[in-house]
Amino acid sequence: MLQGNQQTDAIVDLMRDDFLDDFRERMLAAEAIRSKAVEGAICAKYGLAAFRREIHSLKGTGGSFGFPSVSVICQRFEEFLDRMEASELGESGEVSDYLDRLFDILERRHDLEGAELKATLQALPSRRD
Repeated sequence: MLQGNQQTDAIVDLMRDDFLDDFRERMLAAEAIRSKAVEGAICAKYGLAAFRREIHSLKGTGGSFGFPSVSVICQRFEEFLDRMEASELGESGEVSDYLDRLFDILERRHDLEGAELKATLQALPSRRD
């Protein structure tokens, strides 16, 4: 039975590593989209929509691969982006706050839980209608 558990653990570890690789790629893609929007290489409205899609994709996969905090943070991030003007994507330090927190999770390879997640959510910016 122990060997079966070891095989299962190895598969879970591989899936987690694949998720983290995909996470990194999506974060880099989101940052590239943001940069293009700032530089005027793409329309700001298109840039915001494409950026939001990357965040939405992360939201959908985080919890499935052992990072439910990524899904929670990305949900908040989407709500924040929904209230943002396209022209603000590159100018907003608040967007950087979200990206920094997500990159921190990625670099630490550690999900946030409990008080740490609560403190992170409280520190993240939000926009009221």
